[in-house]
Amino acid sequence: MANLNDHMGRPIVAVTGIGVVTSLGVGKADNWAALTAGKSGIHPITRFPVDHLNTRISGMVDFLPSSSKGASLLTYDLAEIAAQEAVAEAGLDSGDFGGPLFLASPPVELDWSERFSLYNSDKHDIGAERLLRVARGLKELDVFETTQFGSIADRLADRFGTRGLPITLSTACASGATSIQLGVEAIRRGECDRALSIGADGSATAEALIRFSLLSALSTHNDIPERASKPFSKDRDGFVLAEGSGALVLESLQAALARGATILGILRGCGEKADDFHRTRSKPDGSPAIAAVRAALAAVGRRRRRGRIFADDHARKRDPADHQLRQSRSGDRARRGAEPEAQRRGRHGAVELLRLRRPEHLPCHGAGTSLSEPFPAQQNRQAQCAHCNLSRTAALKRWTCRLRRSLRWAK
Repeated sequence: MANLNDHMGRPIVAVTGIGVVTSLGVGKADNWAALTAGKSGIHPITRFPVDHLNTRISGMVDFLPSSSKGASLLTYDLAEIAAQEAVAEAGLDSGDFGGPLFLASPPVELDWSERFSLYNSDKHDIGAERLLRVARGLKELDVFETTQFGSIADRLADRFGTRGLPITLSTACASGATSIQLGVEAIRRGECDRALSIGADGSATAEALIRFSLLSALSTHNDIPERASKPFSKDRDGFVLAEGSGALVLESLQAALARGATILGILRGCGEKADDFHRTRSKPDGSPAIAAVRAALAAVGRRRRRGRIFADDHARKRDPADHQLRQSRSGDRARRGAEPEAQRRGRHGAVELLRLRRPEHLPCHGAGTSLSEPFPAQQNRQAQCAHCNLSRTAALKRWTCRLRRSLRWAK
């Protein structure tokens, strides 16, 4: 008989449904076919003018009806499509899910089309005074509701029949992963038998592009868009802004087996730590990353665990910390463990989750699928990065050695 509880007596959490939308297409089948065929979802920006901008490429989702209707509507559609696929794969009622909803989504701003519409609806005054006066006189709530941070989760809760108050969260780069962790913890506490965790972002707007460009965070390799995203290559120059969504149906192993669901994977441990060192750079000694990994291992109940490190990377130019966590195990195994993400990131860019940094759920899909299907690695890595070889500086070597000692993983 299968062990249905972990070492602390908590329910083991299983994944029974996965859904995904990226600039490569809708659904796991289309995305996997595009990935393995070497297709790229990075393309020139056509949604808004990019004259005089340093970055003119992205992984925007431009093929949905809502792609030109603003960030709020697009983010909702992305979340709904991914959730529908995940719930269908899990074999659950799409209108009566019966568990809580955790949504990772970006802060919502009033779209420029709505701003112009409000402004042009009146001829009195000019500038901000006119806009404020028109807004105060509105009798309907449509515009107001689309700009509320929790409005997307509210609509999704009604659509899928989730239970309790839907949770909307935004924890920067970790938003998607945080939504998964919240679902796992809710099941472990015995509050529910299943949870729906979604990460979605349709807010690759002109403002977002300009803001990240001012931080020198975006790639400027505009001539060959499909080659711009290369987080593990020596000549990387930033990430590629993109849109997309991912969804997971999480269930207690006992409940999933009881209804005959197919088990796609087991979530054994989660760990999180905040890094308050700098707005865009990681703490030099790597202590938050080390603590997060150790917390995940502690949740599993083991100090030492064999396996691969799966690394998700920004391709930042100045900060080596993003590249080191995946090398906390010695030898080629750490590098092999990180290469699949280099491939995927080269295909669909970085979905930003508050101003989202990446598709936290997409690696869950990719890692799960690659267990049974071959996956060509090394996408866009034209030159071996010195960070990956651990030979950049003595300080970098010390950082990596400390990570190894802290984790104490077996070779």
